[in-house]
Amino acid sequence: MEESPVGHRAFFPSFARSGISDGLVMFRTHFAPFAQVALMSFQTVTNTFMQAFGLACATQVVGIPTAAMLWVSSVGNVCAIATQPLFARFSDRFDRKPVFLAGVTGSAVLIFGSFTVLSPGNIPVVFLASTLITAGNYVLSNSVYPG
Repeated sequence: MEESPVGHRAFFPSFARSGISDGLVMFRTHFAPFAQVALMSFQTVTNTFMQAFGLACATQVVGIPTAAMLWVSSVGNVCAIATQPLFARFSDRFDRKPVFLAGVTGSAVLIFGSFTVLSPGNIPVVFLASTLITAGNYVLSNSVYPG
């Protein structure tokens, strides 16, 4: 099959036609939508951030037992499985935008709170904070994606 000129240019660009100028035009003409999409896409890293960095910080810096932190992650994710359909119904009832914004805003606030409660090492409070951010706010913003 013959390759289209656009596909050929996309896979073997010269430096002058590498898309950098296209990106600059996009930034100049559509900066606000780009910034909105870029900022809102940060919500997708919340769960990974909590699982990876939360586990490392709690076990290596604070000294919370690894088994306890693995249970914290497991309980939060199991609760998230239960709450995601509920929040999807909220988005059907109240519209996707406010549900998504509530989840993103809540995650941005609670991620600092969840790392703050790690420092004393109070495991029940760590359970509560992690479950709130994973099964509450992260799932709130995650539930608006079409399936």
